[in-house]
Amino acid sequence: MKEEGPFLEDTGKGLTISFHGRHLYSNRNPGEKPRRLAESLRILPRTLVLVPSPLLLYGIPELLAGLPEDCHVLCIETEEPLMALSLKEVQAVIPPDSPLTLLRCGGADAVTRAVEELDPGRFRRVYLLTLNGGYNLHAAVYNAMHQAAEQAVQRYWQNRMTLVHMAPLWFKNLFRNLPLLPGSCRVPSGAMQAPVFFAGAGESIEGSAGFIRENRERLSLFCADTALPVLLALGLEPDAVVVLEAQVHNAADFIGGFRKSCLLFADLTSHPAIPRKFPGKTCFFSSDFAETALFARLKESNLIPWTIPSLGSVGVAGVYIAEKLTAGAVYISGLDFCYQRGKPHARGAPSHTLALAGNRRLEPSPLYARAAARTLISRKNKAGMGVYTDLVLNSYVENLNAVCRQSGRIFDVGTGGLPTSARVHDASGRVKENLADANISIPSVPVETTAPEVRLFLEDELGLIEKLLDLDHRSPEFPGLVRQLDYVCIHFPEFPRLDLKDTGMIKRIHQSASYYRAVLSKVLAS
Repeated sequence: MKEEGPFLEDTGKGLTISFHGRHLYSNRNPGEKPRRLAESLRILPRTLVLVPSPLLLYGIPELLAGLPEDCHVLCIETEEPLMALSLKEVQAVIPPDSPLTLLRCGGADAVTRAVEELDPGRFRRVYLLTLNGGYNLHAAVYNAMHQAAEQAVQRYWQNRMTLVHMAPLWFKNLFRNLPLLPGSCRVPSGAMQAPVFFAGAGESIEGSAGFIRENRERLSLFCADTALPVLLALGLEPDAVVVLEAQVHNAADFIGGFRKSCLLFADLTSHPAIPRKFPGKTCFFSSDFAETALFARLKESNLIPWTIPSLGSVGVAGVYIAEKLTAGAVYISGLDFCYQRGKPHARGAPSHTLALAGNRRLEPSPLYARAAARTLISRKNKAGMGVYTDLVLNSYVENLNAVCRQSGRIFDVGTGGLPTSARVHDASGRVKENLADANISIPSVPVETTAPEVRLFLEDELGLIEKLLDLDHRSPEFPGLVRQLDYVCIHFPEFPRLDLKDTGMIKRIHQSASYYRAVLSKVLAS
């Protein structure tokens, strides 16, 4: 059998490569075109340059020579024989301190991990640079890698912008919720054997009500907060509700009567009115939305009962929680992440009810106007029909797909919405072999945290804040104390690159610290 190469051929003006019966460079002057292309580029600052199949690195030294200091070159190769050639060239030609990474990978996930290791916050954009014919060997794969790199950078900045807007409220709610820990409970991972049905508030949940009713006695029913009034309107009472929302808007979801045995899974940053007024038990968890010294102290003091990844959507977080708590299957519906303009949620959700109540002659559909003002993305739903979503909802379905791929026990019952990576399940039938004859109750145990432990932690935190406010910013202790209280300034756009010699920055730090001093003082006084 004839070998496929790669074979190096001397053209008289440099080496070219023959691989799988095709030349990957010109067989006349192999280095001329990639070098001219690299020299003509004007790369913007804070750009990650993605180079598929770097081969003999023609054009790479020229690219590095004109690269702004805050940029980086990520070379990716899917073919092991070609990777060996590139690795040899990198070692021979590229200085060790150059802003270049050579990655051998076969999929988008590896590129995502590489971008995260490089720190996506360094970059504002990703530029795909093809310098030779190696790209055409696996064009679809390289395009998927490019998309994965762009999504990693985009996801970082989406999360960063959310943190800029929401961090003060999140940390305020966290401090206000900490005193509720001693009366809360926890559910051990894998403690449930029965399957779980998780309901989101998307329109498809309306079509899944029959499946839930038919199997209700053998399913533990979880739902997102916005789906609670939807289920109650359908005559279905859930066993557990999940809430993330830090603002008071979602409090309307809890208006109405339901069983006191219903369990509330609440993020520590959720609005305190929800767990305080909820009639049943509360199981607190924390979304891992930021790396802060505060969370390290909370974990050291055993005041973080359970940490989950930052998934953005309460629906995705709920699926993650359900999958971790049960050893059985998880059925999902209502996680559509697309909508009819004017109907963002199913019938019975407060947003839909208020929109119907607010209709008038001059504004017959207020939610339609708001939806039309968004930047919409056209996608195909599970039935192949055109639907609308947006950048935020699209990122949520990507997070859901990641959870589903990692599990293998999640079944999608919904017939509407965007396609997911969950296993497909026919909601019209009753598939007994997938439903265990197990106890559907949720086994919970009290947390071991005591009120004195929480109070001591809050007092220590207030002491650090007061020390920061009293300390001269020229003191050598000041930078270390700012790092210790990083949540005070994590919402600053400049974070973590703070100029502690700038008087304006010092004033902003003091203003934010004064805000948290007032929050902690009020919590301790209540």
